[in-house]
Amino acid sequence: MSSLNNRIQRTNEIHQDAREGQKRQADQFLQNTVKTQKLANLNVGDNVLVSVPDLDRGPTDARNILAVIMEIKHDKYKLGTENGVLLGYYSSHQVSEAPGLPTLFMQNITEEEPKSLREIARLQSVTGGQGMLKCHCQGGCKTKRCKCKQATVLCNSRCHQSATCGNK
Repeated sequence: MSSLNNRIQRTNEIHQDAREGQKRQADQFLQNTVKTQKLANLNVGDNVLVSVPDLDRGPTDARNILAVIMEIKHDKYKLGTENGVLLGYYSSHQVSEAPGLPTLFMQNITEEEPKSLREIARLQSVTGGQGMLKCHCQGGCKTKRCKCKQATVLCNSRCHQSATCGNK
């Protein structure tokens, strides 16, 4: 009978330890949640960074886009960039506060038709967006027949190797 009592007592101790562990884990989770909510204390006019997915940017493009908060509605942010307003609203986990002093102001944003994140990334790109543009021209890249000139992008090392170029 005493071995049965020992087993019951040991089982109860294990159950109590498990309850305490769950309680400790829940408290830790709540503390971390409160920390992230405090980090998302952003206001209208603050500069934020929006992460650009790998699929929506070229290999040499920036990983983030600088934006300014234009409006806050239901804990979601309407964002503007130097190339226009982003389509839709972004939640606090999709943006992060930009370091340093604000460099982008709401007065600099043009209120035109909203654009997608991919479109804004393409407009801010040095190479023209998702893929590297290359032209293979042999005529000097002086007319709109050149793919790079047509897209208002400078020719790069992937275009034509040693041919003379008027678009570098």
